[in-house]
Amino acid sequence: MEFEKKNSKCPVCGDKAEITTWKPPRGIDQRFREYRCSNHTCRTVFYMPAFYHTSKVKP
Repeated sequence: MEFEKKNSKCPVCGDKAEITTWKPPRGIDQRFREYRCSNHTCRTVFYMPAFYHTSKVKP
């Protein structure tokens, strides 16, 4: 089973980051998704895989 993670943690300030609709630029793995930090003073944009395979994750 796969699911897309809509929220993540900003690697810079640790605040909540939300997924955007943008695909990564060329040279970055297209399976990655763009996340933007929701903190107005931070606003970091970063890329990470949004899909997790829950069958491989041990509880």
